[in-house]
Amino acid sequence: MIRVAIVEDQESDIIILKKILHHFETAEGEMFQITLYHSPLALLEGYRAVYDLIFMDIELPHMNGMEAARKLRKLDTGVLLIFVTKVAKYAIRGYEVGALDYVLKPLEYYSFVPKVRRAIRYINLNAEKYITLNKDRGQRRVSLRYLKYVEVKGHYLTYYTVDEEIVARGKISELEQKLEMENFARCNNCYLVNLRYVTGVHGQILELGSIQLPISRTKQSEFLNRLTLYLGGDIKI
Repeated sequence: MIRVAIVEDQESDIIILKKILHHFETAEGEMFQITLYHSPLALLEGYRAVYDLIFMDIELPHMNGMEAARKLRKLDTGVLLIFVTKVAKYAIRGYEVGALDYVLKPLEYYSFVPKVRRAIRYINLNAEKYITLNKDRGQRRVSLRYLKYVEVKGHYLTYYTVDEEIVARGKISELEQKLEMENFARCNNCYLVNLRYVTGVHGQILELGSIQLPISRTKQSEFLNRLTLYLGGDIKI
């Protein structure tokens, strides 16, 4: 199941886009869970990083698609973004915000298909991974994609996901070793952070959206190096 968001204000384009995706499901054997937003403000308000792919029009009311994409990237660096637009020169600028591709209107199935196939290949290469937690009443699987950070309290770890908090026994040092290759890093002795959700670093304060976590002096250099490698550029402090 591929979770898709469509951000489009024109009802005629929404109908065409949904028809194309449903046709793709039948022809390619994929399944899409589609959520519709008529404005970027509706998408961004209370945003949760639950989508694999977002189709976004550039010419939208109240906020254009480029501006919305910049705000989106502060909340979710990993979601795939494909712009839908009438004007190619605007779409090309999408690479400034990490857009995977763009589709020109009027939408046509056979020009649309290669873009979706490319997105699906990328999604499959980064297929969902899970960690299994041992609970008192059995086991619980947690998706690493939706795990924002982990906090240690005594002999227990609290797993903060986009939806809930889960408490289970464990050692953060063992969890850190297990998740070392999955883009998780320690910002101090108490927190293990999913780098996907980092939205800012200010001195020794780490931001995950509205959440702020301290970066210890002993972990600062290593953490910032890991974050720089993940983002592929320089970190401004």
